[in-house]
Amino acid sequence: MIAVVGCGNWGKNWVRTLSKLKVLQAVAELKEENFKNEQIDIKIFKDYTSLIGLPGLRGVVIATPAETHFDIAYHLLCEGLDVLVEKPLALTFKEARKLEEIANNKNAILMVGHIMVYHPAVKLLKEMINKGVFGRILYFYAQRMSLGQIRTAENVLWSLGPHDLSIADYLFESLPIEVDLWGDCFLSSPQEDLVMMRLKYPQGVRGYIQLSWLNGEKLRKFMLVGDKKIAILDDTKDINKLELLTLELKLEEGKWVSLVKERTQFPCTELPLEEEAKHFIYCIQNRVSPITDGKSGVRIIKILDTASKLLTRSGCNILKGENQKLS
Repeated sequence: MIAVVGCGNWGKNWVRTLSKLKVLQAVAELKEENFKNEQIDIKIFKDYTSLIGLPGLRGVVIATPAETHFDIAYHLLCEGLDVLVEKPLALTFKEARKLEEIANNKNAILMVGHIMVYHPAVKLLKEMINKGVFGRILYFYAQRMSLGQIRTAENVLWSLGPHDLSIADYLFESLPIEVDLWGDCFLSSPQEDLVMMRLKYPQGVRGYIQLSWLNGEKLRKFMLVGDKKIAILDDTKDINKLELLTLELKLEEGKWVSLVKERTQFPCTELPLEEEAKHFIYCIQNRVSPITDGKSGVRIIKILDTASKLLTRSGCNILKGENQKLS
């Protein structure tokens, strides 16, 4: 059986999903009002430490604010419980490594809530890459933007970045060898509300990620571009979330011409959170390492940690005098 710590906006989804799968045993939530409308008959505690020692409890999902992830996960792992921590795994590389180490020492399962890895469209992309469908992969471009919840403990890079970074980690199975980015604070300095990121992977693949929680349009796109096919994942669509374009690239009179010869759509009806929950249950029951295990979580935190240092770097001053104009 599994418990959930944190029943806020996202934690409620975990409660409903685990209840649907008939594995929910208890919830720990400080604010009773967050759970009052849930029609589920289970044990409710105010303190997550009350979960320790519950008969039959095997795993815990941590869906609390990011700044609490490390302390709660570390305590529960020390007790030998299997843990799924929502993204980000922690807010520093050092803390992420420490969680991975304690999980290994306790033979406990540590899984990170990188939900996009369990998206049916992302699974299809992985299969296509393995089959060489795209030919030579050139780059990916991701947009994750909306007028959404604005956080104060972490910036938009740490809040939204793990989604697309985890997709790339799953698809390319490696850390990027280069990362660069810039960002701006508009509301809650020093936390950036808008971030643009550029990455380079060992295979020569480039990545471009655009993140914002202060955007007038909700965008959830991941585009993978090869020299034979282009895949477009649009997670705002209700159906046919994944589209595959067959390309013809050719030189005509010294100029490149690109044509779309065929478009194929894929419905992708499975629910990512439910697939993620089933995987956590399977790993607990069979004592196998999750796809998004502690190691993958540490890799994502390493990218975020490295990228964050770049955000503090000063840019070049183009205008060197007051009231100078570019001519």
